[in-house]
Amino acid sequence: PETPPGTPYKEYADIPKKRIQHPIEERAAVNAYFYHPNSAMLQNLQRLFPGQDLSLGILLASFFRYYAYEFDYKRYVVSLHSTLAHGLVEREVKAELDGWRNYSAALTIEDPFETFYDVAHVLRG
Repeated sequence: PETPPGTPYKEYADIPKKRIQHPIEERAAVNAYFYHPNSAMLQNLQRLFPGQDLSLGILLASFFRYYAYEFDYKRYVVSLHSTLAHGLVEREVKAELDGWRNYSAALTIEDPFETFYDVAHVLRG
């Protein structure tokens, strides 16, 4: 997704990490980082983006419209690690690296903490 000109949006150069050993998978480590903004950070966001008073209903409807009509789910993975700098995560890459199915019509969703896990693997397509 493109950012409108003049938007003071900044991505992390690297994804913050708090790596821990997976409790069951011996060969896997997971990123357990979770963003917890303090009140100063929230006030800064409100200052940077004034007038953002969209209702939860509008945000939810926009979310479903994007993933229903705009997102190419046959080519890309739904991932929180998609960024403007690095682009969308491709299904072929996840199939190669993590053994995900590649030629299915079903949606694929990367677990935000266990990135090797497809949380939508139970969907039929």
